[in-house]
Amino acid sequence: MWNKQSFAMQNRLTNIFHRQQQSSSGNFWQVDENPNFRLFWLFVSIAFPLFVVAMRLAYIQFVVAETFDLDYSVEHVSYERVPSRDGRILSADGSVFAEDLSQYDVFAHYRWLEKDPQKFWLKRQAYTQLSLRERKDQKLVKKQQKRILETRSRMWKSLAQFTGYTQEDVNAARWKVQQRVEKLKHLVEQRRKDRDNRHDETKDSDDLSPLENLWDTLIDELTHPPQRLSQEPVVIKEELAYHKLLENIPVEAAMRIEAQQERFPGLKIVISTRRRYPQRTTASHLIGARQPISNSRLEKRKTQFAGHDPLNYREGDRIGISGIEKYYDGKIRGVPGLKKIVRNRFGEIVRTEIVRSPKPGSEIVLSIDNSLQQDFEAILDEVVPPQLSGESESTGSVRNGGGAMVAMDVHTGAILAAASAPRFDLQLFTDFDQKKWQRLLDDPRQPFFSRVNQMSLPPGSVFKTLVSVALLESGKIDPAADFFCQGYLNSPKSHRCMIYRNYGYGHGATDFTTALCRSCNVYFFHSSLQLAKTPRESAWVILDWAKRFAFGARTGIDLPHEETGNLPTPNKRRDIDGTIRTVSHNTGESNSWSKGDTLGLAIGQMRLTVTPLQIVRLMAAISNDGYLVTPHLVRRLETPEGEKFRREIPTVDRFRISGLKQSTRDLIQQGLIKVVNNSQGTGYKWVRMDDVTIAGKSGSAEVGGGKKDHAWFAGYVPAEKPKIAFTVILEHAGSGGKNAGPLAKKLVQALKKHGYIR
Repeated sequence: MWNKQSFAMQNRLTNIFHRQQQSSSGNFWQVDENPNFRLFWLFVSIAFPLFVVAMRLAYIQFVVAETFDLDYSVEHVSYERVPSRDGRILSADGSVFAEDLSQYDVFAHYRWLEKDPQKFWLKRQAYTQLSLRERKDQKLVKKQQKRILETRSRMWKSLAQFTGYTQEDVNAARWKVQQRVEKLKHLVEQRRKDRDNRHDETKDSDDLSPLENLWDTLIDELTHPPQRLSQEPVVIKEELAYHKLLENIPVEAAMRIEAQQERFPGLKIVISTRRRYPQRTTASHLIGARQPISNSRLEKRKTQFAGHDPLNYREGDRIGISGIEKYYDGKIRGVPGLKKIVRNRFGEIVRTEIVRSPKPGSEIVLSIDNSLQQDFEAILDEVVPPQLSGESESTGSVRNGGGAMVAMDVHTGAILAAASAPRFDLQLFTDFDQKKWQRLLDDPRQPFFSRVNQMSLPPGSVFKTLVSVALLESGKIDPAADFFCQGYLNSPKSHRCMIYRNYGYGHGATDFTTALCRSCNVYFFHSSLQLAKTPRESAWVILDWAKRFAFGARTGIDLPHEETGNLPTPNKRRDIDGTIRTVSHNTGESNSWSKGDTLGLAIGQMRLTVTPLQIVRLMAAISNDGYLVTPHLVRRLETPEGEKFRREIPTVDRFRISGLKQSTRDLIQQGLIKVVNNSQGTGYKWVRMDDVTIAGKSGSAEVGGGKKDHAWFAGYVPAEKPKIAFTVILEHAGSGGKNAGPLAKKLVQALKKHGYIR
C-alpha cells in the first residue's frame, strides 16, 4: 500500500547495491520504476510507424516507380470525321464543271508554336525522353531541354523550306495564333478575377457572428467543388489543342511531314477538300455553288429530321446553294468517314485509326455540251457584256437588262446549252475576292440571277404560236380565208399593227399563215374575238390551251427556284353593274376583265408572263408530233461502288397534248417557216440561212414606262425534220426580229458547227 513512508523510503539516499537488489526483485513491466524500459517503449512506438512509412516509400521508389511514370502516357480517345469528296459535275463531252480537290493543311500544337515555350512544358518534354533515373540528373535534364529547343528551331525552318512559305510567313502565322489564344486566356483570367472580387466583397459585407461564419464555411465546403487557389495558373483548352497554321501546302511537303514525325514533333497534317470550278464563268448559273452550311439551315435540318439528318450535315460542311449543286445535293454529297484519335493528357496526338472510310459522292454527267455552251455565252456577250464599262455604254450594248439562250432536244427534253447573261465566276465562292464580289452586287443587271429558269416576262408575239393552236382547234376560223388588215382593229389610236404605227398602213389581205409570218396583230385581235360569244369566254378558250401546254406551271427542269410565270384567269363571277372580275391565280390581284384584256392576251401581253423554258417547250411540242417534254440537264448519275459504277439514266418524261391535231401543227409549222424564209417574214432579214431551214417566231413584248420592249425569238431546226428547239430573249433590247433574231441565227450556226444539225 502506497503511503508517505514508503515514498520517503524510495527517495532516500541508497547505495548501488541496494538499487540493484531492488530492481532484480521488481516487475519487468514496471516502466515507471525503470526509466530505461520507459525510453525503450517510447522509441518503439515512434520508430515502428516511421519504419512502415519508409518501407512504403522504398516500395514506391524501387518497385512501382515505373507504374507511376505511366501517368505521363494516360490516353484519351476521341473521334473526328474524315472529310469525303463531293461528286464531280461533268459536261456531256467530259469537261469538268465542278470537282473536289484535296487540300493539305498544317496544324501545330499550341505549346510547340509559342514564341517563348512554357518552362513546365519544356521540362515535361525532356522527362518524356529520359528514363526515371536520368530525370534525377538536373544537368542531363537541362541538356535535353536544350536539344528540344534546337529541334523546335530546326522544325520551323524546315517547315518554311518544304512548304514554300518564307520564315517570316511562318512566324507571322504562329504569332497570330498565339495572340488569339492569349486574348482568350486573358478574358478567362479577368472573369475569374472579377468573380473572386465579387466573392470577397460579399464575404466582407456579411455581418455574421463567428459561429455563423463557421457554419457557412462548412456548408460551402460540403456543397461546392474546391476553388482553385489564386496563385494557380489558368490553363484553357486552346493551350492544349492543335491550331491551323498553314493552308493548302504542296502534297510533297505534307507527305514529308507525315513521314518524318520525329523531325516535326507537334505538327500534324489535316486533309480537307475544297471545291474547284475549272470552267469558272461557263454555265455558272446552271452549275451553281457549294458553301458552308449556315447555322439557321443547320438548325432547320435538325428540326426537319429530328436530329437524324440522312446527309449527316455538321457545322462547316458544304451544301449546295444554287443550280445543280443544290438540286442534286443529296447525290453529290459524299459520306464522311470516322477517325479514332488517341491523345495523351496534354492533348498531343499519340496515334490515329480509321474507323469508317469516307465514301465519295455521285458524279453528275450533264447533257450540256461545254463547247456549245461557251459559244452561246460568247454570242450573248456581244450584246450583254459580262461587266459594265464606259466602252459598252458608248457602243449601245444592252445595259439595262440581261438575256438568255436555250437549246433543247425536241424529243427528249435534254438541254444542250443554256446561257444566262450577265454571268459570274463560280470560283469566287471558293476564293473570295471582296472587290470582285462587290462589283457583281453593284451591277444593276443582277449577274447572280439565273434568267434561264427564274426569269418571267411577257412573251409578246411569240405567244401567237399558242394562240394559233386555239384558233385552229376551235374551228371558228378558215385559215385559208383572207382577212383585210387595215392596220388597226377599230380605232387608229389603239389595237394596231406595228407596221401601221411605223408607216401608217396595214398588211392588207391576210390569211392565217401570212398573219403568223408577218405577225399581224389585227388578224389575231379579230380572230380571238370569234372564239366565243363574249370576250371573256374567248379568253377562256385561249387559256384552256395555254394550260394544256403547261403555261403558268413549272416545266420540271432539274434546277431549283424555277419560276412558273403568270397565267391570268378570268373569274366567272359577274358584279351587279355587269363588270366581270378576274383574279390572277398566281398573284391573287383582283382586276376587271374587259375586251381589251382578251385582245392583249391574243398577242402575248396583258398580265401574261412566261419563262424561256416554257417557250422552248412550246416550240418543241409544235415540232415533235405534239408531245410536251420535260427539260432536263442531267444525263446520268454515276455512283461509285468499289471500282465499278452503276449508271442511272433518267427516262424521258413526256406526254401527248390532248386534242392537238396533226393538221393544226402542219399549218402552224408552215407559218413559222414563212417567218424566217418568206421575204415578208419578220425574221427573214435577220435569221434566214441558205444551208439550214429555220422555223421560228419573233416577239416584241411591250413593258411601258418609257423602256424598250423585250426582244424574243424562238423556233426549231431543221424545219424539215425538227431536232432542236431554241429560245433567245433579251431584256429591254427592242424589236424581236431585229435584235433577238441575229442572235438566233448565230445560235443555229453554233449548233451546225458542233454537228447537232446538218
